[in-house]
Amino acid sequence: MLVQPSFGPPIRSQELGELAKLRHIGSMADHQEKFEQLVSQDSTLTQAHKIEFYISGLGDYIAIEVELHNPPDFATTISISWLYEHKEQPLCSRLLDVYRSKTSDFSPQPPPDL
Repeated sequence: MLVQPSFGPPIRSQELGELAKLRHIGSMADHQEKFEQLVSQDSTLTQAHKIEFYISGLGDYIAIEVELHNPPDFATTISISWLYEHKEQPLCSRLLDVYRSKTSDFSPQPPPDL
């Protein structure tokens, strides 16, 4: 008897191993493209497995937001992740601007004359 039906496909297959290691670095478009390439190589993945693998590869902030929406299908999962990526970008830009402005205040100063 095979345990696979209860717990999904074995992670030891090459494609699933790569899928489990895939992390969102760069744009969501790049991540989605790579994810879909890996998923297309394994027809045994259920919709629930695709969603789980996809969310597990996202950054913490986006993954939590997507999970909170409890997406019913893979297409919705992707749409929500794109939405939160676009929502997060302006915040990151603002934080980077603030950081840059603050670091200029901490530039090395010559010692005071005594």
